[in-house]
Amino acid sequence: MKKRQSKIFIIIGVVIATLFAVVIIYDFYEESQKKEFRVPITLPNVQEITLEDYITAKEMYQIIDVREKEEFDQGHFTDAIHIPLGELLGSQERTEEVRVLRDEKKITFFCHDGLRSQIAADTVGGTNGQLVIFHKGHRQVRNKKLADDIWTGSRKRVLPEDFHNALKAREYDLDEIPPGVVIADVTWDQIYRTEHSDVIEAPLMRLTQEEIEEIVNDISPRSFVSVCNSRMSCFYAKVLGYRVEQQGGYFSGYHRTEDAS
Repeated sequence: MKKRQSKIFIIIGVVIATLFAVVIIYDFYEESQKKEFRVPITLPNVQEITLEDYITAKEMYQIIDVREKEEFDQGHFTDAIHIPLGELLGSQERTEEVRVLRDEKKITFFCHDGLRSQIAADTVGGTNGQLVIFHKGHRQVRNKKLADDIWTGSRKRVLPEDFHNALKAREYDLDEIPPGVVIADVTWDQIYRTEHSDVIEAPLMRLTQEEIEEIVNDISPRSFVSVCNSRMSCFYAKVLGYRVEQQGGYFSGYHRTEDAS
């Protein structure tokens, strides 16, 4: 009996240790993805807060959700103002709007994993703790049980469920670009497009929604492939894929360039 109990305890210990190792490896992977992203970020006087910090004193903070519309529509903080990152980077008017809000509360940027929040904070600028970012962003929220006055909608889905399921049913991480498809470069630095003149310029993370709509209309209703080179740009490839398919086109997948991180 004692031997059996010992075996059970050993198995439980192994399972717990494995889960712990997976969490550490995943966190390390995501942090490495941030470091590989080639965007100059200085972040002067920017603080990070946890979900618990926010819940404890949420009247102090004004959340600016810089994710894309599809992400925001799945679920968001109830008092969040939605300004996609590209709107901040591409519209001086939206940037000034946030700078004005900073005089009233601590502006708190929120995204999927914290990277876009860092870029947003660096774009807006601030001193004396006026700008805050959510540590790990949506990753910190998705497995928590939140009251209705804190969060509305799903905490787990990022893209619409029908498109998420459609991607699971197809091979979208492509080793090679198939012939006869439109190619869109969604990377920040646009090196691939610079070297291939017939490629559509599509760095969604730094474009306004109006500019993105023009790109979607340009691609639709054809089949296309996105070129990406980081975890973030490959995610934006999926966002572009969803929007093109809403207009009757088809997302064949994305192709990671050789310098992909």
